[in-house]
This record gives sequence, structure tokens and C-alpha cells, in this order.
Amino acid sequence: MAVVPLTTPYSLKNATLSIAADEYTAAVTQVEFSPSTATSTVRTIDGVAHKDQSTAEWNCTIGFVQDLAPGGLLRYLLDNDGESKAVVFTPKTAGPSIAATLVVSPGSIGGTAGADLTTASVTLVSTKPVFTDTAAAVPVITGALPSGAAVGDQVVLSGYNFTGTTDVDFDAVAADFVVVDSHTLVAIVPATITGATDITVTNAAGVSAAHAYTAA
Repeated sequence: MAVVPLTTPYSLKNATLSIAADEYTAAVTQVEFSPSTATSTVRTIDGVAHKDQSTAEWNCTIGFVQDLAPGGLLRYLLDNDGESKAVVFTPKTAGPSIAATLVVSPGSIGGTAGADLTTASVTLVSTKPVFTDTAAAVPVITGALPSGAAVGDQVVLSGYNFTGTTDVDFDAVAADFVVVDSHTLVAIVPATITGATDITVTNAAGVSAAHAYTAA
């Protein structure tokens, strides 16, 4: 029996949703593909129960903030009622993405009076979702804090595509590191590193662009 580790859990803290040629990520609060099946049972005169189950039928529930602008998702669903549209949902940086075809129907418009933004949700008929696993992407470093860390101190790197990191280097000197998640990595300033230095992160896809940093 194989032991299958948890390696790529989904996180909706960083996701995108595209419908046809347009991306509606900024308005979306929920994307959920849900299967449903029908079962039947027939009992014959010998007392045996014969059971069968249909293949799954799929729906996709999309929650969103209502936007009255002509190009917003609220108006798009209303204007394209009954049409079939290709949808691509990517739950985290570097995928895998999920693609399906949805039959568009409008969401509710308006709601209870108050100061909060008005939201809505709509459940659309969907084809069976298809996963597309994407190749590993080259890491990107967007920040390194705190500045001025000394040898042996921790530096928290922020960026993208840190999952699968094999090396972290300060001016080509290897550093000890721990990957927190795809966007966060903690490295230890290695011996001999002082002053201006370049940090790089390496994974199976390649080496990041150098990020300038100043050690103590």
C-alpha cells in the first residue's frame, strides 16, 4: 500500500477565475464544483437488493460581489443567460487549473439594506471539471525582511513559486532554509555574508532573478 502525502493543498487566498476571454477574479468570493448522483435499488423476490448509481452530474456555484458596472460579473451573467461559456479556475499559483463549460444563468440582484457590500451567488450547470497540471515555474523573489540581518539570522523571503525549492543562495553561498508555502520562505544568512549581497532561489524550473539585499 502506497502512502500518499499531502503535497498540493488548495488555497483560495490566491486564485483566479476566467470566463470566456475575461477574468472576474476581483469580484469572486466562492468557486465550488459539486457532483450529484442518482441511485436506484430493486429488490427481487429472492430477497436480493440490486443497486446501481448514475455517473455524476456537475454544478458550479460562484459567489460574487455585485458590481453594477456594465463590464462586471453581475451584468455578464444577466446578459449571457442560457449561453455556454468556457471557465478556467486556478486555485493557487502554478496550478493545477480546473477547466469546465458552464451554462450561464443570472445571479440575484440587490439584497438587504445596509452598509455592507451586497453579494450574490449562482449555481450553474457544468460539464465534468478537467484538471491541467502545470509545470513548475521559476521562483520569483519580491521581498526580503528584515533588512540588515547578520550571519545566522533569519531572513523571510516573500514571492512566488517557492514550493519545491532546492537551493537558496546569498552571493552563491548556500543557505539553510525552510519553505513555509508557495509564497514564503525562511533562510539563514550563511557565514561570510556581509554587506550588499544577491539572493537567489532555485527549484526544478530554474533560478530566480537575483534579489538585492544588504546584510549586517
